[in-house]
Amino acid sequence: LEKSLSNAAALKQNENSQNQRTLERAKEDQKTQLAQANDSINSAEAAYTAAQNTVNSLNNQIKTVSDQINAASDEDAKADLQSKLSDLQDQLSSAKSDLTSADSARKEAKNNYTSVKSSTDDAIYSAQNSIDSAKYNQTDDSDTQTQLDQLKKQLEDCTITSKSEGIVTAVNI
Repeated sequence: LEKSLSNAAALKQNENSQNQRTLERAKEDQKTQLAQANDSINSAEAAYTAAQNTVNSLNNQIKTVSDQINAASDEDAKADLQSKLSDLQDQLSSAKSDLTSADSARKEAKNNYTSVKSSTDDAIYSAQNSIDSAKYNQTDDSDTQTQLDQLKKQLEDCTITSKSEGIVTAVNI
């Protein structure tokens, strides 16, 4: 029983250490994955801002060229400005498409962050639950120790001692 108690204590210590390492690993994984997800969000936000700035710039250029067309009196100048306006409108259409893509990427990055947070929270919860369960589900070693103590007492009670030297030939109980 003493060996059993010793082995049980060693197994509990090993299990506790493993559970603690699992919890620490889960927390580190969460920190790393959330940092990566946050970097993705920042990158997507920067791309969105750049696309928005491009759209705004093209809108301003289109307004300027439109004003120039209205102010121009020379037909050749108007034709050149009309061509420039057409090119700017094509660029604006492409830039708006890029803006839509950047907005989608930004939303996807935010959703990914939420997903990573949820899954890593689950991993941390599971690891913490293992630690807590081990605390509550431990076998009660005090029962085994009590049993061991009782057996030792019974063994002591079986030992016969005499007040004088000699050989015991009979014991009356």
